[in-house]
Amino acid sequence: MRQSIFSLILLGAANVVKCDVYQMLVGNFRKFAIYTLEFDDVALTLKMVGNHPTPVHDKKTVYGNILDAPNNAFISYDVDNFRRYVIASGDAACNTSSNSLVAATEPPYAVYGTAFSAAGAQGNDSCGTVMSVDKDGFFTGADQEFGYRPSSGIHGMALNKNNTFLYSADDTGNFVWTHSVDPSTGFVTFVDASPAPSNGSHGSYDTNPRHVTVHPEGKFLYVLFEGSEQLAQFEIDQATGIPSFQGVAYSMVLPGMLTHMGNTDTDASDPSSGRYAAGVKLSSSNKYLWASFRGRQEDQAGSFAAFSLNPDGSIIEQLFLTPTLSSGGLSNIVSPNPITDKYVAITDESFGFVDIFALADDASKASPVARLSIPDGGCCADVLWASRK
Repeated sequence: MRQSIFSLILLGAANVVKCDVYQMLVGNFRKFAIYTLEFDDVALTLKMVGNHPTPVHDKKTVYGNILDAPNNAFISYDVDNFRRYVIASGDAACNTSSNSLVAATEPPYAVYGTAFSAAGAQGNDSCGTVMSVDKDGFFTGADQEFGYRPSSGIHGMALNKNNTFLYSADDTGNFVWTHSVDPSTGFVTFVDASPAPSNGSHGSYDTNPRHVTVHPEGKFLYVLFEGSEQLAQFEIDQATGIPSFQGVAYSMVLPGMLTHMGNTDTDASDPSSGRYAAGVKLSSSNKYLWASFRGRQEDQAGSFAAFSLNPDGSIIEQLFLTPTLSSGGLSNIVSPNPITDKYVAITDESFGFVDIFALADDASKASPVARLSIPDGGCCADVLWASRK
């Protein structure tokens, strides 16, 4: 069975010690491989130090999706011993790719995964799986399966800070789903499916939520709209946990950006340029929000942006919007450094590289400072900043 690992989560908190070298893990779309990288923020160098995870302080367990498994499958393994791993599979009826996962930060430390089915392709609905873990963080089973709608295609999930609500971005169904989380079992219960807007002012099409993340204050949910190529802010009802769109959204399409490099966009009725939403994540201090889109073809540049936030999580402004250095292929995923706001990694699968960008002191732009090429035919997927040495 051909396997690949394309998104990663580490279980455990890092010990923060003063140094200038950061270890990172990067996944792979087409191979059962993870690379360990080191970024030196003084020399501004990025290098590979291993083709499997190396020990990284007290972070012990990595979670990932297995893209090419016959049904939705997820992997947990020991970063000290790459050969020690446990695979958990969801409902075989969800005969489609595992796509996203998120791990709880409080007991019982359940892990939540979804399988993406494009609007019930091949008669399969998008499915969610709740997985339990042992004391070392390894999967012990897929304990709960939960469904969405037949029209659903879930492509991103996020937990709030207290692990009491799970939010899912429904790309093809055009909803943002809310499930409550049982604090004792980690099991979920359906609460609401909030419709995302349809942008009637620019023709008849849905905004298509694809990725989500929650501010730790719990008042705002950030959603990437793929259909309209926007970063949207949803307000979360503090009594019910249900998010709703109140009209705050920012374009991720650069003014005059070419639909394909060298060809202008001739469809004036559609403000989007046909790109895929790639990722949305908070900076270390939660003062900034990063978002990115990827090109659908190799000659179509992606874009990324940073937003400044108020302490409550509301967006102040879009600080800048910049084209990425390639289409990004299947990735173009933004991965902010969890220790400092200064650095963010962006991955590319079309050529196989990881770029490090540095945020300017006044946050007016981000500039590339280091690159590592890994042209193995499947790199590079999501980046996980694992530790600081």
